Amino acid sequence: MPEPVFNALLMADKVITEDNGKKAVIGIFDRLNFPAVPAMAPPWFIYASFGNLDPENEVTVNIARKDSQEVVFSAQGAVQVQHASRAADILLPIPPIKFNRAGKYIVAFILNGREIASRVLEVAVIGETST
Repeated sequence: MPEPVFNALLMADKVITEDNGKKAVIGIFDRLNFPAVPAMAPPWFIYASFGNLDPENEVTVNIARKDSQEVVFSAQGAVQVQHASRAADILLPIPPIKFNRAGKYIVAFILNGREIASRVLEVAVIGETST
C-alpha cells in the first residue's frame, strides 16, 4: 500500500454529515479564548481526511501542551476503510477539556503508530498577549 495521503486536519465547533455523505465543517478555529485559566473548553470536533489508508487502521489523537508535552486529551480507536482509493473522513467529537494554562498545544493525529499530521491550538486569555 502506498503512503497515506494527508488531506485535512481541522478543529471546528461542529461537523454535520448530510444525507448524501457530504460534510459541513462549521466554525473552524485554531485558537480558544477564555476570560481566565484554568478554563473548561466546550465540546468541539476534529475533522481529519486521509487517502491511501489500509483496510484496518489504528488511530490516536493527542492534545498536548507544546512546551511540556503534558497531555490534556487522548483518544484512540480503529478505522476501517472499504475503498482505499477514496478519502477516509474521520470525525472525532472532543468532550469538554480543562486547560490549566494559556499557551500553545499540539493536536497530533497518529495513524498506525506514526504521527501523520498535527496542528497548533492556541489557548489564550482575553486581553493578554500571545505566548
